[in-house]
Amino acid sequence: MLENVVNYFFDDPLRVLYFVGGGGVLWFWITQLRSRIRINARVVKRIMDTSTSPNLMLDLEFEVENHGGAPTSLKPEIEFTSYTVEKVRIKATFQTRETDRSLQPFVPKSFSARVELPASYISSWYHKYKLEVSKGFNKNIYFLNSSKRTISAWRYYLGCFMFRVFGYVPESNGA
Repeated sequence: MLENVVNYFFDDPLRVLYFVGGGGVLWFWITQLRSRIRINARVVKRIMDTSTSPNLMLDLEFEVENHGGAPTSLKPEIEFTSYTVEKVRIKATFQTRETDRSLQPFVPKSFSARVELPASYISSWYHKYKLEVSKGFNKNIYFLNSSKRTISAWRYYLGCFMFRVFGYVPESNGA
């Protein structure tokens, strides 16, 4: 067995480059995968101001951390989508208040944003906040309703489908 391996390389010495080059290419793609830019975000606070009747002002405070190997920056717009009880989609675009939106690797940074929404936001379901970055992967944050409980992307899309097609709304006991 060992003799066959030695003869394989002895017949054509350049075959050694396949192992060296192949291992190098594999190592290159592993490092690229490990250093890709991705962000982690969480909503810290949502404050509703109902003094602007018939609409309300929603203040959003969130924390973003770059988990990649290179710096990136957050785009100033945050897209928001939710559905009212009547299955009408609410779309809005938050504008971040901070001018310095750069994200250094592994340094959490807080941001705030404000938008005017219809009053039906309070009873709306399946909230999605989409944070976009200048370089790397975008981040979506999903909520079932105006509570602070986040849900997974799978549960968001499945629940949104069930809600829009069949009118199914989860029970209010912490679903």
